[in-house]
Amino acid sequence: MKNIEMYKGAQIDDVIEEIVPIYQTAFKGDPWNENSKCPRPDLELCAGGLSPIEIGQFCLKCQQCPNQEAYPADELTAKFEKMITAKNCVLILEREGRLPTMAMFGWVAGNDQIASERYEGSEDIDTFFQVNAPPEFMWLDEVFADRQLKPEGNLRDFRSNCTRMLSSLGVDSFMYRTIAPQMIRAVERDFPEESVILRPPDRRLIVKVALSGGVS
Repeated sequence: MKNIEMYKGAQIDDVIEEIVPIYQTAFKGDPWNENSKCPRPDLELCAGGLSPIEIGQFCLKCQQCPNQEAYPADELTAKFEKMITAKNCVLILEREGRLPTMAMFGWVAGNDQIASERYEGSEDIDTFFQVNAPPEFMWLDEVFADRQLKPEGNLRDFRSNCTRMLSSLGVDSFMYRTIAPQMIRAVERDFPEESVILRPPDRRLIVKVALSGGVS
């Protein structure tokens, strides 16, 4: 039986151990294929410094073998611990029985924050958000699922999960970036009149959703 729980702020610390394995599994799969850290990030051969090559296999691009996983558990744990301390944030966690299968993590952002925090200070991206984002909104930072445990239906409750998060954070709009077709299909299905797909100067699309009637 599916169970959906929401955690806010410091409460998220209680479930970090549950969400880290989901994250690691999710981003090894399509369309990200982030299996290891590129051993030569200085060559900029792999997007974000992450490689599809498995640890120990030979990479034809850089002529080396990756020896670090893309998302070590200690790094992910530290990342989430830092976020829940610094941000007004919320997490949705779905479980099938006792097994965690999908998580959504968002935080309140200003339109002057995203470029510096998620795009290494890109001036073009900063201008993009200043023009296209509201002054305050939820940045849906992460959505990830273990498709080995649950191959389908992980975004079935996308609208209700998003509106629940918005209500908890006290904002009525959200944005996220993605290369995943599933995340585009979900927003077009669940927010057909309230969403717009934007193309920033980056390889990832930006989705913007504004609820004109607010959230209850």
